[in-house]
Amino acid sequence: MSAFAPPTEDVQKLVELLGEAAALRLIEARGGTRIYVADPTPETELTQLVGLDGAAAMHDRYGRGWYRVPVARPWRVLCYIAQGANRTQAALKAVCHENTVDDIIRRYGRPAGNQLDLFDKAI
Repeated sequence: MSAFAPPTEDVQKLVELLGEAAALRLIEARGGTRIYVADPTPETELTQLVGLDGAAAMHDRYGRGWYRVPVARPWRVLCYIAQGANRTQAALKAVCHENTVDDIIRRYGRPAGNQLDLFDKAI
């Protein structure tokens, strides 16, 4: 079972650039806000979130300046489910309604290798 779902279109390039784990960390910490892409040094917030290699990759791709971090709710929900969360847990972690989780699963499909909790409502 993969700990991550395939990236949705809104995060595809970010996941390709940073990798799944670093992209998810950045999105969870700063989704819906901007983060400054500075010269990659260990003390920047970006480096703390995505590592020196990830910060350097973002600097190479985008240059210095502000980067708008996507909210990426569908991908986050799918990742949480791939990591074993049930629909309630995924909704709480993604700060959305359980119906939103259901809608996301209907649209993108259930991540491979995961069965939602047996007590969850059938989708």
